[in-house]
Amino acid sequence: MPGSKEECEHWGQAAHAYDAEYRSVMGEAFESEIRSWLARQFTGADEVLELGCGTGIFSAMIAERVKHLTATDFSPEMLEQATQRLGGYDNVEIRTEDACHTSFADDSFSAVLAVNLLHHADAPATVVRECHRVLTPGGKVVVIDCAGHDTSLWSWIQMSLGYLRRRGRPREDHHHFSPDDLAALITGAGLAVQETTLIRQRRPRMRFICLRAVNAD
Repeated sequence: MPGSKEECEHWGQAAHAYDAEYRSVMGEAFESEIRSWLARQFTGADEVLELGCGTGIFSAMIAERVKHLTATDFSPEMLEQATQRLGGYDNVEIRTEDACHTSFADDSFSAVLAVNLLHHADAPATVVRECHRVLTPGGKVVVIDCAGHDTSLWSWIQMSLGYLRRRGRPREDHHHFSPDDLAALITGAGLAVQETTLIRQRRPRMRFICLRAVNAD
């Protein structure tokens, strides 16, 4: 079964409120910057695997730009929301998968996308090694994740209190990455970092690391 029982229950409970929470945190201008960066990372020739797609917010940002997208998550409730959002795309397949141990063969995809996944993962290094395994030689990994090292204490308190009100439980961010931390995680799996961009939001003061790496095998 993908993910632990507790994780599946947690994300299943979060699924219906996830989009509203995302909009309250990100804001239109911040989302536009991330969307613009993300759009530049893919081409019409890309066969993409997305790990931890959630409700399909970021899947929809790239679906029209790529040849094929396989959007995956371990939460049935999240995938139900993603199916509703992505149902109009003929080039999108939605599947239940565990990001640490997918069912795909080696060298199956020209690109892998992971957004806001690694800081939640119990074993982020295992997830990145799985990205490497399923990539074709010369394929790319595109990662967007929050930079916890550069977020103000007050912003973390505000976000945590809001999370507690909405979910009835504290935030469960297992890892707080700096750009160097994330780059080290990626290179440790045998991938070569090509670009790292830090996108900043003023209120709440948040930073997102946008990274592209290539499989140089």
